[in-house]
Amino acid sequence: MTFLLAVTDFSTGEGVYPAPMAVALARRLGYACVASWDHGLHGWPRLREEALAAGLTPLLACRFTWRGLDFGALPHTDRGYAELCRLLTDQAHGREGDPPRDCVLLAGTLEGQEYLAREGFAPYLLAHA
Repeated sequence: MTFLLAVTDFSTGEGVYPAPMAVALARRLGYACVASWDHGLHGWPRLREEALAAGLTPLLACRFTWRGLDFGALPHTDRGYAELCRLLTDQAHGREGDPPRDCVLLAGTLEGQEYLAREGFAPYLLAHA
């Protein structure tokens, strides 16, 4: 399955497209799925709504920073979603939290991938141009 990772305007200073434009871009590029790729889950409800209205499959995902490194998570179960929410809530309250285990975890760097592997996770390296 291929999908567009959409960084929307909910990621201040990074994303430039509001959800409707990100979904329109995914359609124009021929994607059947679009994933929210913002820091945190703030943009998810709007992206989900727009994707469903456009006939695309929305995928819940987000980026987060853990121990100074950047990661992304795509939960594949309700438990994974709950664990991701717990991590984001912990971080919002100044606690480090733990990455979710019922998720596909993407590391932004090779260092992050190695770190997750040492911590007992099975990470993937996110490669991008």
